[in-house]
Amino acid sequence: MCYPRHMTHKLTIADLLGVSDQLTHKECCYCIEYCKDFDVGRAAQASGFSAADGMELLSQSRISSVINRILSERMYSSEVDAAWVREQLVNNHYLALQKDNINASNTALVNIAKLAEVDAFAATKIEMSSDEQVRERLQRARQRASNNKAPDFLH
Repeated sequence: MCYPRHMTHKLTIADLLGVSDQLTHKECCYCIEYCKDFDVGRAAQASGFSAADGMELLSQSRISSVINRILSERMYSSEVDAAWVREQLVNNHYLALQKDNINASNTALVNIAKLAEVDAFAATKIEMSSDEQVRERLQRARQRASNNKAPDFLH
């Protein structure tokens, strides 16, 4: 069942039982409980199993497929995707620059560079043979940064 993002549907045990007739009511409860905090022991106990059974339950493919469905529904309904994360990181970077918070700005930039679609760390490493080359690259980078203006929403 597919719902528009503005009309999110909360999964119920009945929904999960419909997906997998092989799951018991207790196993469905385990799936729901596990998705709350990803604590296998607590989820097992809250569902009527012993805490020691938590990892064994999680390793079963029928249970892990239901957990994946729950997490997919959650991600779909919350509208969080890679583009949203990238946008938030870019916004954080610009806001940190405005407040002269270089540490926060650099942290945002590092996280942006780690995004798969940016893939900045996979690029070929730059060979520098002298301090003069490093200075020149920094000066060019500063010039590019001063030429770029902040997005309109920050003005």
